[in-house]
Order: sequence, then structure tokens, then C-alpha cells
Amino acid sequence: MSRVNRYEYQDWKGFGCRTKKHREQIGMTKEKFAETINRSENYVAELEKGNTSCSVHTLYQISKA
Repeated sequence: MSRVNRYEYQDWKGFGCRTKKHREQIGMTKEKFAETINRSENYVAELEKGNTSCSVHTLYQISKA
């Protein structure tokens, strides 16, 4: 296992599922969430499905939302 892979986050499906669950718990629509984190609705949809990853900056925006 290379050093890069050892530290790389792998559970994007789980991350997306948890993100969607928490977004819904606070009553935020996908559209409002996308606006809040300064990303497109399509990006949020793909993130919640686990089809894409996010940067540290985006993770910070998500945590603030």
C-alpha cells in the first residue's frame, strides 16, 4: 500500500449518506444547501450519492452549514 492511499478517505458513499441525513434533519433543501456551501445542486446530488469526493474547503463549508 502506498503512503498516499493509506491516508486517503475511502467511504464517500457513507459520507454522502450521512451528509444527506443531517441536511434533512435540519430541514434544509438540496437547493438551499448547495447555495450555502457555494456548490451546484448537481454537485450536492452526486456527493450525497457517493459518486464524488470533496475538498477540505468544501468539507469545511458543509460543516458550517
